[in-house]
Amino acid sequence: MSDMTDKQAVLVFTRQFKIEGSLYLLEGVRLTDCINEAKEFIALTDVEVTRQTGEHILTSSFLNVNKKDIEIIMPKNLASQAKD
Repeated sequence: MSDMTDKQAVLVFTRQFKIEGSLYLLEGVRLTDCINEAKEFIALTDVEVTRQTGEHILTSSFLNVNKKDIEIIMPKNLASQAKD
């Protein structure tokens, strides 16, 4: 990636999966703008996929996520962990 990109750790939730990974944004571009401008898929790197039940599905260096399947996407650093 060039010096003109920022790597953003994100959480993506679909109906079935929780996806943790990194999204490359052009410097100064907000996550919302990136998602709105993306075509059909969002490219993530350094990916960990689990079912909503917690079952680990896969780890991958790259994954395309269909925008239609995304229910929630947010910067990982803004998420707080649920307390038992």
